Amino acid sequence: MNIYGYMDRIKLLEIKKLFKELDYVQSDFEYRSEIISEADTNFLNGVNSFLDGHPELKELYESKVNERVNQFIHTESYEPITEQPQDDFEEEEIFIVDKSPKVKKLYREIVKITHPDKSDNKSHNDIYVKATQYYDMNDKIGIYKICYQIGLESRIDYEDKVEIQNEVNNLKNKILFITNTLSYKWYISNDINIKNKLLLSFIESRIGVVWTNII
Repeated sequence: MNIYGYMDRIKLLEIKKLFKELDYVQSDFEYRSEIISEADTNFLNGVNSFLDGHPELKELYESKVNERVNQFIHTESYEPITEQPQDDFEEEEIFIVDKSPKVKKLYREIVKITHPDKSDNKSHNDIYVKATQYYDMNDKIGIYKICYQIGLESRIDYEDKVEIQNEVNNLKNKILFITNTLSYKWYISNDINIKNKLLLSFIESRIGVVWTNII
């Protein structure tokens, strides 16, 4: 293998590693997003149950909440909603997504392999449908994934790799944000003392007072 073949091999290995990481963080993000959607509801139920067990704290909490609501009502200006006359025919606003040259080029490469007129392979046809969806949305990352899936890694250049890495980093930041929320920490904890401390921390942040001698 000459030096150029060796470098190409290294490039493909790097791309393969990057896509494995992307698949992992996407899966992890989807998993944690499902958890947080359930955790938020359960956490608020936990807050209410905690307040029910501490009437004095509940009274202060509710007074602070009502105070903020009243402040909001009195500081907002309200205008009556009047029905606006409408034309008999309203022109629907159409948004056209401008495809990047790179997406167009890669999509053409994908179509050559996966289009039903080019392949009788059912999995290829399914990939074609998915690639078309990504193309319509101008989703570069999705198009890159399809290229990797059907063996077109060599079409991905340095700038593409940077975009994929940025997407990986973006998802990691979103995961970090989720795992640092009180509701997530509360939901995954099995220690009742830790759960109560998290509930109290949330309540204290709402009332602006450190409440002692509860936990």
